[in-house]
Amino acid sequence: MSLKQHLINKKLNTITPQELLNLASQNNFQISTTQATQLASLIQGKNINIFDSNARINLLKQVARITNTSTAQKVNEMFMEFMK
Repeated sequence: MSLKQHLINKKLNTITPQELLNLASQNNFQISTTQATQLASLIQGKNINIFDSNARINLLKQVARITNTSTAQKVNEMFMEFMK
């Protein structure tokens, strides 16, 4: 795993609800404060590797359950930008 990948995954795995709300705003999708809290709880401390397609797909399925399919697609687009 490269340094860039490590830093992105580390940030993801320690993200706060407020940071999720900010990312959503910056990437033109909306989540509620409750959803941001649920998503942060889902992600924090799980050591999710978004560069692993299986791990990313599993996370996106859980994001879709908390939010909706459209939001999960937007999150995936955001992840793809991070991976460039």
